[in-house]
Amino acid sequence: MRGPWLPVLTAVLLPWCGSNAFGGDVRVTLQDTAVDFDQVGLVRRWDELGLPLGRVDPKARIGMPKLSVPLRRGQDGVWQADGVPDGTYDLCLVSRKRAVRIEGFHFPPVIDFDPIWRKPPTPPADAVRFVHDWVKKTRFYENKVTPLYIAGNEQTVRVFVQLLRDAGTTYDAQYGAPVATLRYEFWQFTNRLGVWDKERRTRLIYRLIMPRDELARWHWLWSPELGGIEVKGTVRVRLKLPSAEDPNVAGLLPGRRPKSARQDGEVRSISDPSAAQANRKARGWWLP
Repeated sequence: MRGPWLPVLTAVLLPWCGSNAFGGDVRVTLQDTAVDFDQVGLVRRWDELGLPLGRVDPKARIGMPKLSVPLRRGQDGVWQADGVPDGTYDLCLVSRKRAVRIEGFHFPPVIDFDPIWRKPPTPPADAVRFVHDWVKKTRFYENKVTPLYIAGNEQTVRVFVQLLRDAGTTYDAQYGAPVATLRYEFWQFTNRLGVWDKERRTRLIYRLIMPRDELARWHWLWSPELGGIEVKGTVRVRLKLPSAEDPNVAGLLPGRRPKSARQDGEVRSISDPSAAQANRKARGWWLP
């Protein structure tokens, strides 16, 4: 049985070759959407060096994202903003009625002065297996730790991770009801003489605490295809709807364990081109 229809976690970026002295223009077209979004906008998390542009919001709410550039709803399903400052952004869409949040991301440097990865490089297969095995063997405060996406090369691997605790905590008594904690952060593993070693530093982007029953309603899905959008001149993004069963969709799914990017039951990086090609052939969904 297919899951609920959600916006495709892929996008076509069509930059206009012109320029705008007052910033760029952004147009986002939602095609065949059955989801009525309350908020669509851009989030700018990192500066040109990959350093955080602000502190992590301690009062972050899943249904009320803090957008750097809110887009206004126009005609024919187009969301738009004018005069957007040049920079690299991630797209974020929220429907509170449907309890759906779709968000893009790109990989910042975990170690200072390393490069930003706007488009994720394909990681070595042994590194992907190592990261998943390492997570399984490691004890965390959270009871559900999921590497959502992995990218990298023979020397460095970065991991976008979801850390969820929906078991009992001391917060339950403090809040008078069962609560869950949820974090999203970036890790890095470095190949040192043939052995993958996790760096102690991480890059945290979200930390939430909320009633457990409320969190259990939400889809919070992530895609690198909706991240790393460089705004210079005019940028157009087109979105279409696939099924949440897409093996390249990763994130928080109600009633199921958090989901990594997978293909035919095998752990794969979202940046593995063979996974995307197999998905196109098997599903027939629109992909760039």
